[in-house]
Amino acid sequence: MSNQVGLMLSFIFLAFFIIFSSETIEYQNKTALALAKTNNIAIYIQENGYDETDESLNKQLSYFLSYEIYKEESKNDFVAYHITTKQNYSSFSNIFDYLNKEIVCKLTIYRKE
Repeated sequence: MSNQVGLMLSFIFLAFFIIFSSETIEYQNKTALALAKTNNIAIYIQENGYDETDESLNKQLSYFLSYEIYKEESKNDFVAYHITTKQNYSSFSNIFDYLNKEIVCKLTIYRKE
């Protein structure tokens, strides 16, 4: 009888561990994707500058829930672009509601203009 109880507890723990592992991997995947897309936007702005009507840039920005890009003049003909992107993550099981977070990526790049 004790072997059956131990076996059932092992299966419950294993199921919980598998669900938690997949939730953690999915959260890390979404975070890495948001950071990679923010880096791509930063590289694009550094190469081409920022134009609100640029179709290619707007296509990249459409992935995010919200974004903010503002320009700050600095010394020696350099311009600082402050990029902030936000994306929501919601867990796919009710057990891990504490993982429901907003993923925020902030970057500052400098461009000579």
